[in-house]
Amino acid sequence: MTHPPHPLVPLSSNRLFALDLLKAISITAVVSYHAMLVPRSTYADSLPLLEISAGGLRFCVPVLFTISFFLLARSLDKTDLRPWQLLKKRLIRLLIPTTFWFGLATLLKSLTRNPFPHLMERLVSGNIFQGAYFLLVLLQCLPLFLLILARLRQPAVLYGMITLQCLMLLATYHWLVTEQTWVIDVLRRLDRPCLIYWFGYMAMGISLWQKWPKIIQRSSQIPNLWKGIFLAIAWGLLSEEYRRLWIVTQGDIPPFDYALASCLLSVVVLFLCFASLTAEQVPLLPRQIIFCLSRYSLGIFCSNGIVSEIGLAMGSRWLSGAHFSLVEAILLKMGGWLGLLLISLGLSMLLDRVKLGVIVR
Repeated sequence: MTHPPHPLVPLSSNRLFALDLLKAISITAVVSYHAMLVPRSTYADSLPLLEISAGGLRFCVPVLFTISFFLLARSLDKTDLRPWQLLKKRLIRLLIPTTFWFGLATLLKSLTRNPFPHLMERLVSGNIFQGAYFLLVLLQCLPLFLLILARLRQPAVLYGMITLQCLMLLATYHWLVTEQTWVIDVLRRLDRPCLIYWFGYMAMGISLWQKWPKIIQRSSQIPNLWKGIFLAIAWGLLSEEYRRLWIVTQGDIPPFDYALASCLLSVVVLFLCFASLTAEQVPLLPRQIIFCLSRYSLGIFCSNGIVSEIGLAMGSRWLSGAHFSLVEAILLKMGGWLGLLLISLGLSMLLDRVKLGVIVR
C-alpha cells in the first residue's frame, strides 16, 4: 500500500528543493540577528565577540534577494503573460504584506506615543520594524527590473551589474576607511533601502536561473568534502570582512551590515553547494521543517522583526540593570533565537489558517 506524500512536503518537479533549503537556512539566520532580547549594555563586554562571530551569517538577506529574482526570472520564462503583466501581479502581491506589516508596526509604535514625524522617518528608512527595509528594496527593484528587462537578458549586462555591485561595496568600505564624512552621512540617512547595496543580487538571481542546469550538474560533481571546505571559506571571509567593518565603524555598523563584497561570493557558494540536493535525499522530518520554514519565510521575516522589538522593550524594562557573562549572553541568544523562530513560525501558520496566507507566503 502506498502512502500519499505529506502535505507539507511536496515532491512536485515544479518546486526546487535547493531553493527551499536555502530559504530555510537564510530565514533561520535572519532570526538570529534579532535574538538578543536584552539591552546591549547588559552584555557590553561580550558584544564585540558575539557580533563578529555572527558575521558569517550575513549571507542570509543577499540569498533571499537572489532567490526572489531567480524565481521571478523562472516565472517569466514559464508564463504566457507579458512581463509587465506578471510584474504588476508581483507588485500587487508584494504591496499587500508590506501594507499589513508596516501598518501593524506603525500602530503598535503609535500606542507608545512615538511622534508622527518619527514614525514617518522610520517608515521611509525601513526601520519601522526589524527587517522592514527588505520589502522596501523589493518594491524599488521590481519597477527597475521591468525598465531594464530587455538588457537583463544579455550575459554581458548581468556580469557588468554584478561587477558594478562588487565595486560599489568596495567603494563603501573605502569611504568608511578614509572617513569621507559627507558620503557616509548621506548613506546613513538613506539607510538600508539604498539600492547601492542590493541591485547586483537582481542580476545574480537572473544569471543563476539562466545557468541552473549547468549549476546543478557542476554541484553534483563536487564531493561533499569540498563543498564543506567551500562553505567554511565563505563563512571565514564573511566573518573577517565583518570584523574589519566593525573596527572601522567602531561598532556603529548599520546601515552597512551587508556592504560586504564577500556576500556576493557567499551567494554563489551556497547555490553551488546545494543546487543538486533533492527532496528525496533528505529524511522526512527535516524535509517537513525545511519546507515549512521556506513556505512561511515572508511571515517569519516580518513577524520576528516586530515580536523581537516587543521582546527587547520588555527586556529593557525588566533587565536594564543586569550584567551577563559571555556564556550567559550566548545562552540568552540561543534561547531567544529558538523562541523567536517558533513564535514567528506559529504566528505565520495561524495567519495562514485564518485565510491571511497572502501576508505570510
